[in-house]
Amino acid sequence: MRIEVAKKPDFINECNCALCGKSGARWSYFHPADIGVTGKTRGYRREDKDDPAAEIHFCERCGTTTHFTLTESAIARFGNVQMGVNMRLADEGDLAGIELR
Repeated sequence: MRIEVAKKPDFINECNCALCGKSGARWSYFHPADIGVTGKTRGYRREDKDDPAAEIHFCERCGTTTHFTLTESAIARFGNVQMGVNMRLADEGDLAGIELR
């Protein structure tokens, strides 16, 4: 599987929720039109939320956390305005100088 982004992120977010912490993700946020995803992934939606806003995707081959998309209900409320990419997958040199929050 492969993810391509059209530009460097403004910042990288290290979320402290249990799901992100356990999956090892550091997110940068983009408009979905700026992201290209090829290959197969499996999705997971939190089961402890009545109406989760995000679906986390994992590489079907190796299990690595790759990205998240908004769920249908979140898109209905807010529009399809955000997608997250796990920046731990990027080359460190490409991320030099980008703020970690």
